[in-house]
Amino acid sequence: MQIRPKVESGSGAFFNVMQVMDGVASPLAVSRISTSDLEGAMVSDRVVTFSKSGSLMDYPVSFPFAGSGTKKVVMTDMAPGLWMVRKTGSTVVSTIEVKAPAHVLYFSNTPGTYEVSPVAGVSLNPIGNRTVPVGTPICIGVSTESGDASSVQFSASGGSP
Repeated sequence: MQIRPKVESGSGAFFNVMQVMDGVASPLAVSRISTSDLEGAMVSDRVVTFSKSGSLMDYPVSFPFAGSGTKKVVMTDMAPGLWMVRKTGSTVVSTIEVKAPAHVLYFSNTPGTYEVSPVAGVSLNPIGNRTVPVGTPICIGVSTESGDASSVQFSASGGSP
């Protein structure tokens, strides 16, 4: 089989999804995900994306996916560091760490449009303490084994720890 682009070009990209099944199974539905920065697909309850440039993404990206139910999302080609994941229209923000050499960001959520952005000014040490810019509001949630919860508000201040 030979696949050719509709318009001749010096370069091109082809994205293929292959499914392996026995003779009685039906193929799963596949939906393409494509933005100016990434390419991907949704198959069943799985979503996977890749950088269009082939380079690590270290800048904000946004992408939609449709369907119903919870989806498991794997974003590849992500630069190491902390990333914020927010569904458009939601106030819930998840912070996820991407580590080298995997360069993978993973989350589960329902369909929608997601904004994924690197967290600026934040670094992690090996035990997970975070450094934040002076003046940043910090909220620490505390819950007990019985399920009672409360929160404490702080603001980052200058000086050495």
